[in-house]
This record gives sequence, C-alpha cells and structure tokens, in this order.
Amino acid sequence: MSTLRLTLGSLLANELAIGLRRVGSSMRLTFGREGEKRLTDWMAEHAQVVWTPADHPWKLEEELIRTCVLPLNLDQNRHSSFHSQLSALRAAQRAQARLLPVER
Repeated sequence: MSTLRLTLGSLLANELAIGLRRVGSSMRLTFGREGEKRLTDWMAEHAQVVWTPADHPWKLEEELIRTCVLPLNLDQNRHSSFHSQLSALRAAQRAQARLLPVER
C-alpha cells in the first residue's frame, strides 16, 4: 500500500466507513477489497496529480517540502503543525488492524 493511500484512508476512514486490516497470510495491511474500492473511487473523484520532469527529483522534493504547505507529506515535514496528528492517526489505524482478525 502506498503512503498516500494509507494517509488518505486513515483520514477518510469514518467518512468512507473503511478500516485498515491485515490480509492473507502475511502482515500486509490494506483497507480490504471493498474499502480499497471506496478509497479508489474517492481518489478518482477528488484527487489530482501533477508532475514535472527533474534531473534531481529528490532536491525538488526537499525544496517543495521546505517552502510549501504539504500537510499530507510526513517525510522531511516534521515542522508541519499537522505532522504529529497525522502520524498518530496512521499509527492508530495500524494498531487497530493488528487487533482484528486477518481477512482471507
């Protein structure tokens, strides 16, 4: 699961009636078949992606994180006022998933 899906799913869990779950025989976490579909549908309706070619994309990323308000980006973004809240929300989703039975 991508970091973006984990973040959006954690933020939208109540609205979309989804929750993180362990699946299969591994410790892999997803929002389950129906939850992943709801999240995909939400993203298709609401999310937009923009990209630009860059010779050193890690430098561009560092600059953007340093100069822009990017509340959903946790990496290199501890200065964000939302960082601790989002980190806690994602951790709570993971902890809850580990308490629930594994979905097959």
